[in-house]
Amino acid sequence: MHEANAEGEAVRTALADIAEQGLHIHHVAETDAVPEHAFTVGMWQNWRHPEVIAFGLPAEVLHALFELIADEVDSGRRLVSGQKYDDFLSGYPILIRAVPKAQVARYLPLACRVNGDAEFEVLQVCWPDRRGRWPWEEGAHESVRQLQPILERLPEAEVQGG
Repeated sequence: MHEANAEGEAVRTALADIAEQGLHIHHVAETDAVPEHAFTVGMWQNWRHPEVIAFGLPAEVLHALFELIADEVDSGRRLVSGQKYDDFLSGYPILIRAVPKAQVARYLPLACRVNGDAEFEVLQVCWPDRRGRWPWEEGAHESVRQLQPILERLPEAEVQGG
């Protein structure tokens, strides 16, 4: 029962944040099943824009990044998969990747509960190493690869939770 109460409280908090601020940012601690990450809840509800998820950056950086993205989306801007953006992280570009539907429940369970049966998309915010190499590129720093799994590239077994 305790887990169900915690889940219900998380949904209530998210809904309150969305009602008051238009957005809830949910931070997830590392577990055996998933690495540390954060994602938005409310982008779909408010602007019919995909939710966003990112890995490997400090919580305060992700919070500021997601708030900036939400402000831009609120102003009419849309993030597009495959597109690089130079105006969100100071000194670094970000690249947007689509998250396969098969992974949404694993990495964004709170967004699934809040959005209910609604079909919604998710975009992953990726960032490069100090030399500008993306985690999937040859020569990218190993820490960048380890800190941010690229959800669209995970093997099928990992997508299914195994």
